[in-house]
Amino acid sequence: MGVNNQVPHQVIYACYFAIASVAIGFISVPSYWADGVLRYGLLAQVLLIALPGLFFVSLYYLAYKRKNWARIFILILLGLSFPGYVLSLFGPGVLIFKTTQVFQLIFFVASFSMLLTKPSRLWYRSVTDV
Repeated sequence: MGVNNQVPHQVIYACYFAIASVAIGFISVPSYWADGVLRYGLLAQVLLIALPGLFFVSLYYLAYKRKNWARIFILILLGLSFPGYVLSLFGPGVLIFKTTQVFQLIFFVASFSMLLTKPSRLWYRSVTDV
């Protein structure tokens, strides 16, 4: 039984969905940028916005490179953040921020489900040294 080195479409789609979700998140940045700069300072605001996005993109890159631990970490983080996303939709906020949150939620759920599909799981299992 040979090792399949071709990345399944499900893993590729999961990465696309995650990148789209992070990119959509940056659309809502101007709606709360000024308040964050006043509250935390410019450097802290840049770090609060850039680091989480870079962190998720890095994790997805590692998952794309067949690191099963990164896939598991992504699934755990997305699973833990799901209730927060849903609850934040019902609180007060700017309309554009709520709209981007809905689309982010949809893309993250799609990414989560793509990483749980059978072809995805089998591809990660078929490698002996993860």
